[in-house]
Amino acid sequence: MMGPGMMHSMGMMSGMMGDMQQMMQSGRMTPEQQKQMLEMMNQMGGIMQQMGGPQGAQMQGQHQHQLQQMQKRLQEMQGQIKQK
Repeated sequence: MMGPGMMHSMGMMSGMMGDMQQMMQSGRMTPEQQKQMLEMMNQMGGIMQQMGGPQGAQMQGQHQHQLQQMQKRLQEMQGQIKQK
């Protein structure tokens, strides 16, 4: 069963995935931004695997920190794309 922290993390990931989809569909991303996007997606996949594992609850704080860092980077990328 998912606790409130895990539900919050899943919500953050869902929101970021929606933002990522919009950014990719814009066609304005540089090859470097596309690379960073793929790295973030891979990192999210790893977080999801860890969340489902036996240590998921203990790693909640670490997951939150990682997701906040990704969200910050994603917002920076969105700003760069809108400037073009």
